[in-house]
Order: sequence, then structure tokens, then C-alpha cells
Amino acid sequence: MFQLLATLLVFTRVLGTVNAAAQGTAVFPNTRRFMFDVNGNQIDAIGAKINYGKYYLYGNGAGGVNAYSSTDLVNWAHEGDLGYGGSRSHIIYNAASKKYVVWADGAGSAGYVVGTSTSPVSGYTAAGVAAVDANPTFQKADMAVEVIGDKAYLVYSTLNFQDPRAGSMWPAIYQTSHIVQLSDDYLSTTKTSYNVTSAAFDLIDQQVESPDIFYRAPYYYVSASNSCGLCSGTLSVLYRSKTIQGPWTRQILAGYSCNSQPEGILPLLDPATNQTTYLWHGNSVPGSALTSRGGHIFQPLQFNSDGSAQPLNCSDSARFEYESVCDSDSYNLYQTFPSSKSGTLKEIGINVASSSQTGAVSIKIVKFSTVEDFVAPGYKWTLLNSTIVTRAQTSTVFNVVSVELNAPVKEGDMIGISYGNYYSSGQFIAGGDAVPYCHLEYEVERNSTQVLFEQGAGQTSPRGDDGGASVVVRRQGRGLKFYAVVV
Repeated sequence: MFQLLATLLVFTRVLGTVNAAAQGTAVFPNTRRFMFDVNGNQIDAIGAKINYGKYYLYGNGAGGVNAYSSTDLVNWAHEGDLGYGGSRSHIIYNAASKKYVVWADGAGSAGYVVGTSTSPVSGYTAAGVAAVDANPTFQKADMAVEVIGDKAYLVYSTLNFQDPRAGSMWPAIYQTSHIVQLSDDYLSTTKTSYNVTSAAFDLIDQQVESPDIFYRAPYYYVSASNSCGLCSGTLSVLYRSKTIQGPWTRQILAGYSCNSQPEGILPLLDPATNQTTYLWHGNSVPGSALTSRGGHIFQPLQFNSDGSAQPLNCSDSARFEYESVCDSDSYNLYQTFPSSKSGTLKEIGINVASSSQTGAVSIKIVKFSTVEDFVAPGYKWTLLNSTIVTRAQTSTVFNVVSVELNAPVKEGDMIGISYGNYYSSGQFIAGGDAVPYCHLEYEVERNSTQVLFEQGAGQTSPRGDDGGASVVVRRQGRGLKFYAVVV
């Protein structure tokens, strides 16, 4: 697996004052990955941008604009719904007014919705709609705002739905990227915008969205993707110019962006060398509105002496650490593991997602003797506790469903998690719900002590050529994502 290290200076931002905290190290592999908060719930944020200072991640989730915070880019705390904004909300801090300013899509051709707050994660109030040009014609779309030096800028794309060159299949629309300086209070613009395009002004330049801006001397850079409606891969392009007026030089960083859509660039300062690493961020979705089935990619950009960046590393080894699996209609699963220590088993949880289910799933926590006994006919486990999970308790996001316990255990005691469809009779019958619930799985070594078993739909009698095989069989090389708390 290709990995690059970036040494971080962790900051805390309080009303615009940036104070250095402890130095740490984070690893950014080229894997598309699910991200989770400190409570184990999946980070639900598409169109996300990480703001630096104390690190804040904002993105559209199932119920609004979710905000998360971190001091190390690894452990993220969910701060709740931002309570204001819209698609691709981006936030910057104005040191003069001591206010955080949010910009978001939602005003059509008129511009962008703007709001302010004294907190980075709540309390935003409307500050109106900001126009970006003197003669608004096209609908405003993806954008980002950023403070560079003593000025702030908005980089944005505009949609042209009437272009006669649009095809029956593709391209569906034409859109271009532009940049404009913000006013001193960051609540409006100068209305003098400049095109971000190469000299070619070809189809690539006219299919640009999801832009972001950063500065690495002596160049301004605009990163962007090509048009991509919740898709699983698009061009990743990078423009550079010594002035925001241009001219701009374009390069392609990746043909499919490692099966993602570029989200933005996060500059990270290394206090040991005083050098900045520019962290490229992509969001991978499966080509549908179920954005929670996607993941995030982070990869440091590597620059050449002429200011250009090296291509992204999108090797075949880049894949999810966790895989979304939706088969509760076909299998009951049994995740088994030995307790790592003696004490009281207090809680076990797994990540479950849903969409339009009509039935429920059952999660049972059990204790058993040995793996061989566990799969044998007629074996009876000891039930520690159980819970029934319905669609009302879940969402399209892989949030934690936990079972509370108060069971004494010894180190090495075998524990099992039974997960599958539930019926009022209490008996598992797979295939009863046309829409299965989803869980997360990961790869495990063949000799792992954490073994995942499956029992197929209706499989309740012996199998095999000699009639002696158990119907509960190992799901080879796979494990169910779970956690257990022993105190």
C-alpha cells in the first residue's frame, strides 16, 4: 500500500487567535475509506471541506449540514447540524469582525447564501445573498471560499443548461470555473470575476465543478473535478497562475480521481521544517444518492520544480478498509471472538444502515464454549442480551447500534454476535425482507481468532456430500466491524 507521512501542527482557533498545540503525525494512505467519529458513527458528509485551525469538517448529510471537529485529523467529534447553509457549505474566519462566515449554494443565478456566527459550528444567522458578478445569467453551483494573505476569494462554477452543444447522452450541461475577490467583511464580492481556464478552453475547461483554491508561492492554484453527479470517478484537474486574473496552466492529476470526486485541498504546516504539505481530498460515492456508501481519500500532493504537481497515486491496491455488505435478507451472520481480558462486558456495537426496509433485524450477544461446538447441530449458546433494530432506529448512514450488557467474562471466553432478520416468532428466516439491511465488513487473516460465520436462507439441516457438514460455515477472509467494551 502506497503511503505518505505528513507531520501536523495541531491548532486551536478561538475567535481568530491561532495557538500552536502539540505536534503529531498522521498517515494518509491512498485508500478510499469510511471515516468514523469518536462514537463509532460514520462521518456523514458529502461535498465536504476540512477547514484548518482546529480542524473542522463540514458536509451535507442525510438531515442537513453536519459539522465535525478534530485536533489531529484522526479522531473526529460530531458537533451536530450546522443549522444554516446548504449544499457545499464553506466557512472562513474574519479576524476583523471576529465572525465566522458561511457561504453555501442555494440562491440560483443570484449568487450564494451567506451567514455569520461567533462559533464555527452553530448559531449562524442569515446575512443575505451575495452576488458574484454584475450581470448574473447562469446558475451558480459548486464553490469554495478561502483566505489567502490579507484577502479572501471565492472560486465557483456556473451551470449553462441551454448550451446547444449538450448531447443526448453526454455532456448533459456545460459549466465553467471563475474566481472573484470578497469584500473586507467577507459577506459580498467585488463582482469582478475572472475565468479559470486554460488557453485551450476545450471540453475539459467547460466541464469544471467542485473547485477549491490555495496558494503555494509563487502560484495560485485551483483544484477541481469535471462534471460528476454523485459519480464514482471523474477527472481531477489542477490550474495554476501567478495572478488570479490568469493566464492559467492546466494539468490532469488523475483520469478517474482514484474513483472519487475531488473535494478540496488542505494545507498542513510541518513545524519541524516550516514546510507546508497540501493534502488532496476526494469523496467516493457509488453513483447514487446513497452517499453514505462512499468513502474519503486523502493524498498529499507532490510538486515539481516548475510548480506542477505529480499525478495522484491510484494504484489497484487503493480500496476501502471496510466494505458495505447488504445481505440480511439472505444470511444470518455470527461474529465470534475471544474476550481480550477479564472483567465486565458492558457493551457491544456494530454499524448498521438502512433505506426502505419493512422488517427488522435482531442482534443477539451470546457466550459459547468453542468454535467447534458453536457450529455443531443442537448446540445451545448462553444468551447475554439482545435488541431488535428497525428502520426507524437507523438511516442510510452506518451509525452504531449497541447492545448494553453487564456480563462477567474471563480472558479467552468466547463471545458471539448474532445478526440477521427478525420475526415475531423469534426464529431466523432469511429472505423475508426484499430490502436488506447493510453492515460493514473488513478483511481478516486466515488464522484470526475473530471468525465470522454465515447461515444461508432456510439452511437448517445437514449439508455436504456425506451429509455431515454444518449449515453454519465460515465467511472466508471476512470480519464484521464491531466493538466490545470490557471494564
